[in-house]
Amino acid sequence: MGIYDGADWVKAFLVDAMGVSDTPVISATGLTGQVRRGCINHTYDYDTLVFGQNYGGPSGSISIATIDRATGEVSEATVIATGDLGYHASFSEDGTKVYYAIGTEGWSGPAYQYDLDLDVQTMLGGSGFGEVKLAPDGKMYWAGYGKSYLGLVNEPNLPGLAADFVVDGLYLEGCQSGYGVPNQTASYLEYLPPIE
Repeated sequence: MGIYDGADWVKAFLVDAMGVSDTPVISATGLTGQVRRGCINHTYDYDTLVFGQNYGGPSGSISIATIDRATGEVSEATVIATGDLGYHASFSEDGTKVYYAIGTEGWSGPAYQYDLDLDVQTMLGGSGFGEVKLAPDGKMYWAGYGKSYLGLVNEPNLPGLAADFVVDGLYLEGCQSGYGVPNQTASYLEYLPPIE
């Protein structure tokens, strides 16, 4: 489990059968700023992290970093996007794409994809989107405040518009979403690879 200590540091706490360690592994990120809103998510293989960090107003960043799962040390933080973002970001299933929203500190704006292989950011569309999560069906679901549908990315491993983003992708049967979907880890234990 990881938490921010400002943008400069990440604290990783070991979670095992004994519970949560009270002694963190502290890693310098090389990033700066007071994080007002943000997230930390990881790829399925747990080797790469994405940091969503908003520093207040239209000042934020999305960064990726490497984590050593054996030690909890975080390294090689690299900023991939800056601007009116930082509320949330998630990886595609294969870990080659990062999804986030730009607008209102990243909690209400159009949907975006960043292709890590091609170093390309693509606006997918829509408006008022906040948090995006990878689901067990391999698709990405996007919440937005007061929306009767979740946005949907049908092919999140594909680049740009080929990812097939649908603004009104999943009807909520008369309910409305908030700024995000349930706050839970993006992990699925059946996919957890062993630590070498």
